[in-house]
Amino acid sequence: MLPKLLIGLIVDIFYVAITKALARRRRPTYAYQRDQMIIANVDKHSFPSGHCSRSTYVALFAHHYFARSSPLFTFMVSIWTVCVCGSRILLGRHHILDCLAGAMVGWANYTLQFHSPVPINLFGMFLIRAMFGTKAFNDPNDSDASDAFE
Repeated sequence: MLPKLLIGLIVDIFYVAITKALARRRRPTYAYQRDQMIIANVDKHSFPSGHCSRSTYVALFAHHYFARSSPLFTFMVSIWTVCVCGSRILLGRHHILDCLAGAMVGWANYTLQFHSPVPINLFGMFLIRAMFGTKAFNDPNDSDASDAFE
């Protein structure tokens, strides 16, 4: 389960980085920007929101694995996702459309990983094992292809 989360989060970073490089939309100017100079900026672009994308992916991931066993946890993660997306708008780091697009990227990432016929999980596990060796994740269920298409 954790390797799949790691794969999804890494793939999400690539999706957001490529989209930001293509869109090149500047961050909003309506927020007080002087206090944000203290924070190290990774980029100057705002479309789509990486925070919203990853939080949406984590919420959908939690729903996929914990909806039946722990509905309260799934609900709390969903509330956290809404708070993350709202805070990005209220802090002036993103426009509303940036957050909506980020949520859509997170949803698309989840859909491609868990509901597509392309075995992204198996490819990701191959890359993780190539980078960290065969003992990176010793759980035999992590490399099992039986739930790659769930």
